[in-house]
Amino acid sequence: MSKQKLITTIHTELEKINEQIDLKIIQGLEYKRESKRHKFLVSHLTQVIRGETTKRSWTNRLSHVMASFLL
Repeated sequence: MSKQKLITTIHTELEKINEQIDLKIIQGLEYKRESKRHKFLVSHLTQVIRGETTKRSWTNRLSHVMASFLL
């Protein structure tokens, strides 16, 4: 999936979640599960936009460790 398509998909999902949360607030219902999903999507969107990943490859970590010994 392209980066732009992923961003669009996440935005669409966030709009749906926001509508669900709004309805639950109006109805006086709990929306804990939706808020967790919202938080995850926002953080994922931020990572995608910045180009960050949550895990570094082991070679990337190894090179980082080796570089710290060389300094």
